[in-house]
This record gives sequence, C-alpha cells and structure tokens, in this order.
Amino acid sequence: MNKKLPQITISIARGTDRGEVTSDLNSLSVGLGLFLAWFFLALLSTGCIHAFSEGAPEMFPVPGELVPLLNLAALLACAVFLLVAAFTNQRLLAFYVSRPAPVAATVLAVAGTALLCVPGGGALGAAVTVGSGVLLGLAGALALVLWGTAFAHHSFTTIVLNTVLAIALALAIAIVLIHWVPAPASYFIVGLLPVGSFHLLWRSMPAPYYA
Repeated sequence: MNKKLPQITISIARGTDRGEVTSDLNSLSVGLGLFLAWFFLALLSTGCIHAFSEGAPEMFPVPGELVPLLNLAALLACAVFLLVAAFTNQRLLAFYVSRPAPVAATVLAVAGTALLCVPGGGALGAAVTVGSGVLLGLAGALALVLWGTAFAHHSFTTIVLNTVLAIALALAIAIVLIHWVPAPASYFIVGLLPVGSFHLLWRSMPAPYYA
C-alpha cells in the first residue's frame, strides 16, 4: 500500500560530515490525519470553540450549556481508559496489538459521533451528551494507544514527516467541513472519518503485531 508514496531523503549536516536519513511517506500520515480531523470536529469544534474565525457555524446541535459536560465526560473517559491500559498492558497486550482493536475504536467513534447529532435539552439531552462524551473519550484513548504503537515501528524522521503531514491534512479537512459543508452532510462525513482512519491502521497491522 505504501509503494505508490514517495520516499524522502533528509540530509543532516554534522560539522564537516553529512549524513543522510531516509524517511518513508506512508499511509500512516493519511490515517492519522483522518483521526485528528475527527477528534477536532467531534469535540473541539462543538460549542464555543470554532475554527479560525468568529461566527463559524456550529458543527453539531449540542446545547451550549451541555458542552462543558460533553468535554468533561470525554476527558474523564479518556484518562480512565489510558490508566487502565497502562496497568493492563501485559495482561491485555494481545488485544491492544490485535486487529479487532481498530474495529472496536471505530464502533466507539461512530457511535459517539452519532449521539452528537441528536438534538435535545433537559435530562434526556444531558444523558445523551454524557454518553456521547464517554464513547468519544474511549475511542480517542484507544486510538492513541493504537497510533502510538503503529508509529513506534518506524524511524524518528519517518514519524516526524508523517505526523506533520497528518496535522496539515487534519486542519484542511476541518476547515472544509466547518465552513463549506452544510449539515447534515457534514455529520455523515465526520462519522466516516474514523472508519477511513482505522481501516488504514488495520491494514498496516501485521499479525501478530507484537512481533
């Protein structure tokens, strides 16, 4: 899958000597870019935080008073999952490095995004918002573990190159969806971003991944 992407050589000067470090541009940049775009659009663009200009349209119909609750639920779920992953990294290693893990992350991300599309207030709206935040936080935490493991198999320069391109791609996607794609088409596209992201991650995972 990476054969069609270019190989970039970076020259580093060390005094009078010069060394060449080869960096591979691969599908990880696209997959991580899709994930970062989804994370930004699903959480950071919701409520009072907008992209680069005042008056940008709301990304999801979440009431303003429930936005702090959404962010708190997502952050707590993310933190708890990462702590659990840290303490169970050996016992559950077979899952963390398995191909079903991206599938689980995809289900959580899509379900959390779908709940963001449900308008409402009151107790029911608060419950839906908390549920969405928990699902988004769990998906984001599991994705951090998976993407970190995927990038760890590459050289430092390859990691830097693909990360920079991923951030640029994520910003471009976010700007387009926030400013130029109307709802509900934008909802549907945001829900598809983790599908594409984790599909690329799933295809890059050898079996067994820990080898």
